[in-house]
Amino acid sequence: MGGIIGAIVLLVLAGLSLYREGRVFRFLGSLPFGLSALGMFGVLCVVRGLYGFPLTPFFAVVWLALMLSLGCVVVRVVCASGLRRWGFLANHLGLWLVFFGAGVGTLDYVELNIRVQEGETIGMPFSMRLDDFRMEVYPDTGMPSYFGSAVTVDGRPFVVEVNRPLRHRGWAVYQAGYDRAAGPESGYSVFQMVRDPWLPVVYAGIFLLAVGAVIGVTGSGRRQRG
Repeated sequence: MGGIIGAIVLLVLAGLSLYREGRVFRFLGSLPFGLSALGMFGVLCVVRGLYGFPLTPFFAVVWLALMLSLGCVVVRVVCASGLRRWGFLANHLGLWLVFFGAGVGTLDYVELNIRVQEGETIGMPFSMRLDDFRMEVYPDTGMPSYFGSAVTVDGRPFVVEVNRPLRHRGWAVYQAGYDRAAGPESGYSVFQMVRDPWLPVVYAGIFLLAVGAVIGVTGSGRRQRG
């Protein structure tokens, strides 16, 4: 679904770019509209983060408006100046990629919490058998100092540890829990399996934002020395 929505957004931008002198393109790419869309989107994200509101059609409309606004700005600058304004393009394209990847990524994001007994094999989203749950504790407090799981995934051995997930076939498998009553003798592990196929797009956007910041700082330094 995310790919379909993303393709629609790109097609709309491509259509708008054919009429760059039109009122719609200029309005969407204007500073007041862009700042309004960005501000509204930020408010909605904060409210959703604080109160856990579900995604609504209004949220989607604001996201689309932001995508079209940033996209029109990037197209306008590229057509007018080519690639000479590196810093500006890196910042705006990076911001577009971050919001684009995060927006369409919500449609394809999958999170599973699965409890697996020792010796048990699960078949979804791929074959994984829990071979052994391992735990070490502090001798003075009895609190866990380490816990993880030895697993076999598609016939290959791996170890899943806290903050060291297993990555396989586009999934990230995290050690999420165990039988706390049994402690080191836990007979099962709880795994959190996450699939976020659009995360590389977000990372690419963050990288471009960093490049834009570096260009901005170095460019400012040159102008001051000049």
